Amino acid sequence: MIIPDPAAFEQRRDRQRQRLGPARGTSRSSAGPPKALLFTGGGIVGLLLVGTILFFALRGGDRTEDSTASTESTPESASDPSPPSTAPTAPGSRPAAPSSSDTRRLLDEQFFSPGAKPTDSDTPTPTSTPSGPDAAPEPAVPKIALDSRQAATYGPAGCPVMVAGDTVWEIPAMKPRCQLQGEYESRSLRALSPDGRLFVAGDKSKGLSGSEFTIWDTQSGQPRGTISGNASRTVERLILTTNHAFLGFRSQEQLSIYNAQTGSPDRVIDLPQRSFDAGRVAVTKDGFHVVTTDDTDRSNTKLALLKIASGETVVTMRSPKTMAQRPVDLPPGMVLVDRGGWIVDDAGPPGAAAQKAFSSIEALRFSADDSELACIATQPRPRLICWSRDGKRLVDEPLLTTNRSYHEESLRWFPSGNAWLVGDDIFDRDSGRIVYSVRRRLGTATPLAVLDDDHLIGTFPDDPDSVTVTEIPWDDIRASLAKMQAKAPARFGPGNKVSLTFELSGLRGGQSDTVKILADAMKRRLEREEVEVEKGRETVVRLKLSESAGETLPVREGSSARGPGSGMTGRTVTEAKGSLTIELVVSAAGEPVWSHTLSAVSSRSIRGDVTNASVRVTMLQSLARQFDGLAFPYFIPRSDDALALPVVVEAE
Repeated sequence: MIIPDPAAFEQRRDRQRQRLGPARGTSRSSAGPPKALLFTGGGIVGLLLVGTILFFALRGGDRTEDSTASTESTPESASDPSPPSTAPTAPGSRPAAPSSSDTRRLLDEQFFSPGAKPTDSDTPTPTSTPSGPDAAPEPAVPKIALDSRQAATYGPAGCPVMVAGDTVWEIPAMKPRCQLQGEYESRSLRALSPDGRLFVAGDKSKGLSGSEFTIWDTQSGQPRGTISGNASRTVERLILTTNHAFLGFRSQEQLSIYNAQTGSPDRVIDLPQRSFDAGRVAVTKDGFHVVTTDDTDRSNTKLALLKIASGETVVTMRSPKTMAQRPVDLPPGMVLVDRGGWIVDDAGPPGAAAQKAFSSIEALRFSADDSELACIATQPRPRLICWSRDGKRLVDEPLLTTNRSYHEESLRWFPSGNAWLVGDDIFDRDSGRIVYSVRRRLGTATPLAVLDDDHLIGTFPDDPDSVTVTEIPWDDIRASLAKMQAKAPARFGPGNKVSLTFELSGLRGGQSDTVKILADAMKRRLEREEVEVEKGRETVVRLKLSESAGETLPVREGSSARGPGSGMTGRTVTEAKGSLTIELVVSAAGEPVWSHTLSAVSSRSIRGDVTNASVRVTMLQSLARQFDGLAFPYFIPRSDDALALPVVVEAE
């Protein structure tokens, strides 16, 4: 993605980085080297006095240096993983989650050289920072190097550690705490407890039966216990709380509970017609309640909160909204909302709609305080749904993300509850939009995670082989959202008008029909952003279509179920291939501020007459259908003091 006015955006991004950047100078202790006092006169007595003063001054300096060195080399001090401001906690209790200011403080502390950082008893004095060829190089940003064989495991927001390979790291300081004694499979199910004290991982890849799970103490790296596997069962879900490990098995209507400290079996809860597959079960942090789908009535799937001890249903979550794709007739009571061109029935009647949504849940998580529950469902289209603990539906919005592949780790809460991390995108609760998007290379295995309300942790495009921390520019994002909602002057955004232009090459059919199919689809897509199409506008959406011929295919009538060779007509048609680049240009002679390329191949199953023309139309229709998933920038301000939305982080 190309951002308007690159120089101005670089400055804004530099300001963002400076908020996380290293301290450029150091503070020096007021205690300097021993001072020699010179006396005039006095003869031998004066010399003896001077010598005595120098002797004790030098002895005092030596003692100070010895004391300092001893303090720095004390094993207890060196191995203490807790940050200086962390208060001791009772065994088994959860430490307070670090705040955003704690994160900034811990990051800043990494840039003080040993001995230069002021102590509590010192009074920092300003010093000048050397410049020129003798200036010291800027300290490196703290990070954790990863290779392709290492798996990164994060806890929920506020967890003070992460695990990379066999090393436990303190975050955000990026300091190694200990090494795990023993091995685990990097592609296995893994989990950190919310307080970061325990790490659990299996000895086999996900999807294989008979996995055995080891519990490690993240303070020492020593194993604390083992959860024995079952050769005939496959673990689909692993959830770790401070005191318990919960295992859900494939095609089993049971939830197995183990002591998280030792791995010994606690109990097995039989919950008929309940699903514990990956992504469809969540447990409160106190371990007292579980939420999962209820398939007792197959025609009316529900999402229910249950007491783990008794299996009793506490509350059933309200059904999701009914969504249907346009164009459809509007039944009574249904309204058209500007959310992806979908018809939304806010009444949310039970039945087929709930069945589709609840059966397609890919991720399910409680908020930091367990007061709310959120999920990602993919049917009839990707959406994020959030409920209160008493079952009230609070949010139900389509997810217009770049990556449409979701799994149980794709959803993470921000501690405040004001946003979610959905894969590589931040979904803002108030605006109902993606406001921040990280574009990483395809196949990146290390997920992003929420460190606190203002920071993400993970591998980012500028350093894809290292785990680093980045700050979210919330102030700038909120300012841009406010400008957008106030209809401030913009090059692109709600209330704006744009022109459509076409560049067609290698056209293999009628130009007017081609333009109509693509133009109608693009107009519908722009309506979603409250943008109209009108000739002669400054901002232009440019569609550049290139066509080519594919394979020569035989035409067969009837169903393929009749077997090879049946229904052959003796005719052939030519497959159609198309590549469409969509560009957003804010001035007639300017470079595009956003572009994206789609590709499509004609369908091989066609109703009606099969001709080269009808085959080609299916290719164009396939391109047009992809417009719905385009991650357009939905706001490009006219002024350079505001960010375009969503904010996109990608490689240079």
